[in-house]
Amino acid sequence: DWMIMEIIQANNWRKPIYFAVTVSNNNKLGLDEYLKMEGLAFRLYPQKVDSRLDLEKTRHNLWNVYKYRGLTDPTVYKDPNTRKLISNYNAAYFQLALKYYNELKQPEMAIKTLERADSLVGIQRQGGYRLMAQIYVSMKQYDKAIEKLKKSLELRPRDWPALITLGDLYNRIGAKQEAIQVFEKIINLTPRNRQEYQIRAQSFMMLERLYNQKKDYDKLSLLLQRWLKINPNDKHARKRLELYYE
Repeated sequence: DWMIMEIIQANNWRKPIYFAVTVSNNNKLGLDEYLKMEGLAFRLYPQKVDSRLDLEKTRHNLWNVYKYRGLTDPTVYKDPNTRKLISNYNAAYFQLALKYYNELKQPEMAIKTLERADSLVGIQRQGGYRLMAQIYVSMKQYDKAIEKLKKSLELRPRDWPALITLGDLYNRIGAKQEAIQVFEKIINLTPRNRQEYQIRAQSFMMLERLYNQKKDYDKLSLLLQRWLKINPNDKHARKRLELYYE
């Protein structure tokens, strides 16, 4: 920390000072409000920045400066540390895409940014296809959103967030049977963490609603019985089960 402060004071803003994106927050001296991303580095400013990302410089670096040789070539060996470092390219592309999507309301540019990242680096491991699906949904391009979610699931069949998003999307466009199939798949999986437990619980609720809409009370009763085996103290579910039996 003293070394960093000495560099900043001795430089006195004569030359730009950068922190690599790989630097941990603990080693930034609480300067986050003075740092602006320019791709794979944060530039330090003497005053608080109005935006955490410099759109023009980040895009210029990602498009025209950085080299991506061999990153998606499966014949080039990459050890775990290298794969982790490569994910920093994705982080920069994702931040740029979110800037286009959330702040500038330019979903087409966000998609273009993510497509470039996928072709050069590969975005499936960082949830990139789910993000693309979210953007396509906002554009009402549901077929493309479903395509991206399915692509994510081909590579990672246990991608729980992609599964619940796909089920919700099928339900949203009226493809009830496809939605049921997805939610049934989710509740048949064994959750391994809190997020997956929550997704499975949400899938039970969605299935109950769908079976109720179809008036398929036999499957609805079986579903609630299954839920009560997992959550025997759920009084509301027990009351609903008694109601359906009546």
